[in-house]
Amino acid sequence: MLLSLMLTVLFTAHLVVFAVLYLRQRQGRYLLLSLTFALLVGSVWARHWAGDMPSIDAQRLIWTLRGMAWVLGVIGLVWALIARRRKLRGSSVRK
Repeated sequence: MLLSLMLTVLFTAHLVVFAVLYLRQRQGRYLLLSLTFALLVGSVWARHWAGDMPSIDAQRLIWTLRGMAWVLGVIGLVWALIARRRKLRGSSVRK
């Protein structure tokens, strides 16, 4: 229970920060991070509450949300690496 609360607070704080950054700067990486943390908040919520709902396969829902968050996380890392590589190549060409 305490771990779920701590993770929810942590993921929600990150979600809010990256959502505000996206709204201010309109950069896709912040939208991607916001979606990732939204899925993680949903995963923690599902783990805590969906077990009480008999019509929901809680484990499948939790792992689907986590899996989608992992996929978005990997996409974000690859995106950041590509952007960094482009930036490094651009700075070496200018010299």
